[in-house]
Order: sequence, then C-alpha cells, then structure tokens
Amino acid sequence: MRKSLANCLLICFLFMPPALGAGSAGYDNGMKFESEDGRHTVNSGARVQIRFTHEDPDQGDGKGSFDIRRAKWWLKGKIYEHWKYKLQVVFSADETQGVEVGQGPPVEVDVDHPAFAELEDAIFQYTKHNMAQPWLGQGKVAFGRQGLTSSGKLQFVDRLLGRIEPSRSQGVGLNGQSKNKRWEYNLGLFDDFSGQNIRSNKDEHYMTTARVVFTPLGEYKLDETPFDYPETTKVAVGVKGLRDTTEDDTGIETDREIYAFEFALKLLGFSVVSEYFAQTLDTQGLPKSDLDAGYVQLGWLFPNKKIGIAGRYAVRSPDVAGPSEDVTETGVALSWYFSKHNYKIQADVRDIQDDGDPANDTKETRVQAQFIF
Repeated sequence: MRKSLANCLLICFLFMPPALGAGSAGYDNGMKFESEDGRHTVNSGARVQIRFTHEDPDQGDGKGSFDIRRAKWWLKGKIYEHWKYKLQVVFSADETQGVEVGQGPPVEVDVDHPAFAELEDAIFQYTKHNMAQPWLGQGKVAFGRQGLTSSGKLQFVDRLLGRIEPSRSQGVGLNGQSKNKRWEYNLGLFDDFSGQNIRSNKDEHYMTTARVVFTPLGEYKLDETPFDYPETTKVAVGVKGLRDTTEDDTGIETDREIYAFEFALKLLGFSVVSEYFAQTLDTQGLPKSDLDAGYVQLGWLFPNKKIGIAGRYAVRSPDVAGPSEDVTETGVALSWYFSKHNYKIQADVRDIQDDGDPANDTKETRVQAQFIF
C-alpha cells in the first residue's frame, strides 16, 4: 500500500503540470506550476535532515551515530482557487522518542518516526471565507504550538523529548482567522489521540480539540526564528483543550483531558516561546493520574540573520506520591542560516535528568544539516 501511495503521488506530480494548460513555472521552495488564470497551482518539494548524535549517559559508555532524521516529499497547492490541498510522504525511519507518562494504556506521542514511505498529510481545505475554513483528511492536530511548527523551522535541532500533545490524526476540522489577523481558532474531531494512518477507529469514541490564539499586535506565524526582525513587539497568546476516550480489548475505558496555554513574543532578533500543559488520565478501576508539563525557550537572531542562539528549559512532572519522577531537559543551541531554513546547520547540547529513573540521565550533543529544495 505504501509503495502504491508513493507511485500515485509521483503520477500526480508528472501529469498535473500539463493539465494546468498554458501557465507559468518556477522555483519557490520547490518546483511551482500555476495555471494562466491563477486558479490552480502545484508546488512540489522535499526536505532532508541529516544528523549526528553523541550520547553520554551518566551510566554506561557514550556512543555516536549518524541518522537521516527526516526525508519528506510534498505536493501542495490549490484547485479552483478556493480548495487548498497538501499531500506529504515521509521516507525516513527512526525509533519513537518516548511513551506517554501516566497511568492507562501506553500511547506513543511522537509519531514523527514512521516506517519507510508512510503518508503523513492528506488534507483538503476550503479557504474562501477567512472565518470558516472546513478541512478533512489526515494532518497535524491543531493543539500544541511546537507541534504545529514545522520541524524545519525550529531553533533547536528537534522538538522536546516525550511531548504529551498529539501529533497527526485523521478527521475533520474548522479553522478561522479574523480579517485583521488579530485572532484565530481551530476546532477538530478526530479518530483518537494516535490516529495516524489507522484504517478505522479503534472504538466508538472520538477525540475533540479546540484552540484559540490572540495576536493583538499583528500576525504571528509559526516560525521560531524571527527572520522578519519586527521593530515593534509581536505577541501570540493562546488557550486550548482536548478530550479523548479510548477503550482497550477488555472494554476498560480511559478518559484523557489536556488543557494548555501558549505564549510567544518577538522583537527584533529576540524571541520567546513557552507552553504549559495539564493532563488528567482517568482509567476505570485505577486512581486518576495527573501530569504537568511545560517549557520556556529564549532565542536571539543576530542582525546579519545568519547566526542564531537559543536556550531551553523543559519539565514533565507526574503527580505521584513519594519521590519525584520529574524529567527535565536543559539545553542550548546554535544555528547557521545560509538561506534561512532552506539551508542551515544546527547544533545543540542537552542535559536530560530523570528523577524517577536515574539510569536515563544523559547528556546529548547533536549536529544537523537541513536541505529544503
């Protein structure tokens, strides 16, 4: 099936441009084709991240390894002016970075590491009206700010370890943004928390999400690096909520609720991004399990817009009786931008401390090159 999907996308890429008729072709973060009347467009490109990681655990020997962290190919554009689409396939393969913390069925929360040649996005969205843009298909769940931000537009080499937010799922949604771009909202109905490439819903329940973000001083795009270098302060403040119920093979249900807050600020080359999550898991026959998680990240892009530095502190804190089981991450990052995010090299150093299991304590150094073409 995966091979058939890749073949279908290749056929679309080869035969769509001639179908546009007389029009224009050019390069804009990939090859772009546009019909003569401008109502139909096709953009195709790829992104590759090549990484070296050296791990130095507090217990045991250190090791280094090379990795193709991500290799993605996308096809996106618009049809009949108001229908926007995106198809994306990932070819990289890697092991999952962590499992959900807390009681109840274990749920892998970082699905950025799929098997070879797997569909990530297949989205169709009607964009005629700013305040009401319905969409359907499979894509990112509009919830966490860092999760919504492309992995190619981060100040660190990668996102946080063991995030508790959902990544991608199948479903429908409704997005909207005011004409002055001072606020926006996202509503979603999905199969479940980990619903990527699932042929059918696992049970009769659905996951619902809601997110509202205010940008009172002007539009704030999902890019951690302030290449626009605004001379006046820009901020984004958002709240969001998620509810999901899952049922295992024995009929035991687990209710999940997550409420979260996000904040972002930028002025000239200075930037701040922060999120806080509060999760409750309620499994039949077990006590409720609470978990708090959050991070603060500060960055500075030098005036030449070629070098950026960042620092981050993150914590996951399960509410447990007895000794602490907190997991903390402290790190610094350095980025060299040769052509903004299209061609860049990043390096970061992280110190990860696991109070619940000191055997997981480690220091990690990563260097990554990214190419978007």
